[in-house]
Amino acid sequence: MAVPAELYASLRKRVNVFSHQSKRIDEGNADALHRTRVSSRRLRELLPVLRLDGRMTRKLDRRLRRVTRRLGTVRDLDVLMDLIGELQRDRRYSKNALRSLQTAVEEKQQAARDALNGKLSSQKLQKITRALKRAAKHVDGGDGETNQAVKHRLLKTTVWVIEARAARRATRVQQAIEAAGTVYVPAPLHQVRIALKKLRFALELSAEVKNAGASREITVLRNAQGLLGRLHDLEVLIDHAREMQASRVDSDQGGWRDFASLIRVLERDCRTLHARYVRTSPRLLTIAGSVCDVNKRHAGRVMRRASGERLLA
Repeated sequence: MAVPAELYASLRKRVNVFSHQSKRIDEGNADALHRTRVSSRRLRELLPVLRLDGRMTRKLDRRLRRVTRRLGTVRDLDVLMDLIGELQRDRRYSKNALRSLQTAVEEKQQAARDALNGKLSSQKLQKITRALKRAAKHVDGGDGETNQAVKHRLLKTTVWVIEARAARRATRVQQAIEAAGTVYVPAPLHQVRIALKKLRFALELSAEVKNAGASREITVLRNAQGLLGRLHDLEVLIDHAREMQASRVDSDQGGWRDFASLIRVLERDCRTLHARYVRTSPRLLTIAGSVCDVNKRHAGRVMRRASGERLLA
């Protein structure tokens, strides 16, 4: 199945990253685990536009989705441990409460890694890598195609398909931002973060295929995703702190007060980050709207071309 050389290059790059990084997870390398997870998500964004057999696409997507989910459990705890280490260097946060949280999270982290080794061993990851490489062999990168007009038409069609997918992602961003509103509620904000991440991956793929550098819009999306990611991490830490605080109501009043102090400062940080997000959200809506407008223009061209062909027939 022929695809533009640019798309084929993106596929090979993502498969190589997945293959290389997944081999290092057994070493306990947190960065490799994170890169493997991101690579699995980028591959899932790419698969539907490769023109592979539908059954093969669904099977690979299902396997990669499972990788994303299982690595995510460990990744979240790795991030939480890094966050606790960072906060321990700041005098605003209770050292006693953070030490207790660190011990509890370390136990959960080790349990999650043990579970990961049972459910997603290095052998299973390499099996998925081999399946991805087999799929890549079904894709023709167009190196043997000499007809430049055919190459150009194939590239243009592929870009339209990718931008149509990006438009759907952009619509979801608009819906998520509108649903979150301006009142600080954690769950809707987490949905905004997920929607932004998916749109960012779609726009990055589009930029790669068009041989364009990362745009200012992608940078804005990445920064907003990072801001909401930080907000989400603090919220998760607050949930852990509240759980541990509740266990000290009767047995350890000093520990209860340490957690109360920590939670109070963390909640203040969350509201500060939320205020920054609210100031950024109009810009995010503008970006999402511009992505949708590009897709509408493409759709109009396709309809006009089809109409002209019918008139000439």
